Amino acid sequence: MTPALSQATGTLARPAHLAPGPIAAALNHARAIPQAEKYFCPADYGEKIILTFGYPGGSRLAVSIDTAGCLFATNGDRTVRTPPATLTQLEVVLGHDNR
Repeated sequence: MTPALSQATGTLARPAHLAPGPIAAALNHARAIPQAEKYFCPADYGEKIILTFGYPGGSRLAVSIDTAGCLFATNGDRTVRTPPATLTQLEVVLGHDNR
């Protein structure tokens, strides 16, 4: 596996076209986080990965993935903890801010 590309803090990652199947499957199989649960997470400085899934009919779905803190992923209706291997895969392709 290639090491993740580092970028200057506050920069935007580059866009990429990814195979959506494995990423969607990993997020769909992750346990949903109940809204009533309280979490005490490590420091989170707001860095996120935004995935946009496009569908044949033209609709789109945005999924926001936290890269620090609780490592949650959400589409606005469902929130899960991002599987570590999925986050690593995304950071290898998209890069991340220096930490």
